[in-house]
This record gives sequence, C-alpha cells and structure tokens, in this order.
Amino acid sequence: MSDVKLGIGLASGMFFHAPDGTALPDYPTDIVGDNGDGTTTDKFDASAGQDTFALSETPSEVISMTVNGTPVPKTDYSIEDSSLSYSGDTLAADDRVEIMYYVSAWRRVGDVAKDGVVVNMDKTVENIYTWANAIKRTIMSEHVETVKPPIIDTTEDTLKVVLGNENVTVIPATGSHGKVIKSNLSADSLPNPEAFIFLMKDGDDVMAIGIESGQITAVDSITFAPENAITWNPTITILNNSLRFISEEG
Repeated sequence: MSDVKLGIGLASGMFFHAPDGTALPDYPTDIVGDNGDGTTTDKFDASAGQDTFALSETPSEVISMTVNGTPVPKTDYSIEDSSLSYSGDTLAADDRVEIMYYVSAWRRVGDVAKDGVVVNMDKTVENIYTWANAIKRTIMSEHVETVKPPIIDTTEDTLKVVLGNENVTVIPATGSHGKVIKSNLSADSLPNPEAFIFLMKDGDDVMAIGIESGQITAVDSITFAPENAITWNPTITILNNSLRFISEEG
C-alpha cells in the first residue's frame, strides 16, 4: 500500500463508519486507501484483448470501472480476491482502464471541523462504608461514554449516518433535475448502531478514536448561515464498552 500522510491530504480529520460490530483495524491507515477517503483507484494501459486485471489490493467492493473515461456496466466485470475479470467490449491496445474500489468495510462519513472531536467518559461511583464510616470499597454504578464529532459535509452518506437510512429519501437525477435528497429532521426513530473511527495526525504519529458499536442518540442545534459551513453535531453513545484510542508511532 502507498504511504498515506495524514495531515496533508483528505485523510486528516476524517470520520468513517462501518456495520455495527466491525473490528477496529490494528493499523488505522489500512482503511484509508490510496485516495485518502477509503478508496483506491488502479490505472492500467490495456493490452489488446486483455480481460483480466490484477488489482493492487483486495477490494471489499468495486465502485466503478471505466474504459477511456466511459463507465463499464457492472454486469461486464466480476471480482475474485484481487483479480478483476472483464467481459465487455474487446479492449484495444493502450485503452485506459481505471478501477475504483473500497479497500475495507469502512466508508467515509465526512470531514470533521477544526473544533475537533469531543470524548466524554462519565463515571458514577458509589462508596461502601464500614461501621466506622470509612470507605471500604468504591464501585462504579454507571459508566456512560459519548463522542461528538462536528461533521462539515452535507452529502447523502453523511445524512444517512447522522439521521438514519430510513429518514433520508433520495430521488435520482433526471434530464431536467439533479438528484434530490429529502431528510426528515422530525423523525421519531434513532439511527441503527454502527462502528465509527476518526483519524488524526500528531507529528509523525497516527492516532484514531475507534468505536466498535455506537448509536447516534442526539444531534445538536444546526445553524444555517451564509458565512458558515453547515455543521452536523451528532452525539454517539458508546455501546458494549467499545470505545478505543489507537496510536501508531512513526
């Protein structure tokens, strides 16, 4: 995999999500991909009649394939491990082939504002006293953890994560209208639990806040103003004690 420099490209300060319970990566940069947003694009100058392409990584999902800039129907290719088999129109020598794919189960939610991610770890304890009114033991009666990432993207994926898939309706583009996204801000249901990870950089060190299971339980006030980016401020409540901090030195 190429050397990804967090803090220089898109990968810095970016939030990702994955299906609930997805294991956190040992090395956070593994989910970034060469494009810095969870994807990699492999480019080839085809040989005449070529029908197999060896990808640089094993994809979790192929997003698109193009030949000389023209999209190839998904029915014209298949993937097995890191090999893509092509069955469309016969390729000519030097046809430019580009294949974009996800490198893992993690998908981009959006970029986080410079205010940063706030992590709260609230513990409620109860003291057990002896007859002499001395503390014998202290037990934790409640442990609530939350993560608040201010997301400054307003895309279909961002809205579906923050508000829940069932609360976002998408009308595809037509010849006379662009794609329309309708979001129910008055929904009475919460998004389903998911896994989340936030990547950041400190000098040469890569750090990540990881959540294997979390549920968005609130969204702070949203300001729509001409001089400010729209910022979505969800509160992610941690489930199953799955909040982690990962640091990779150098």
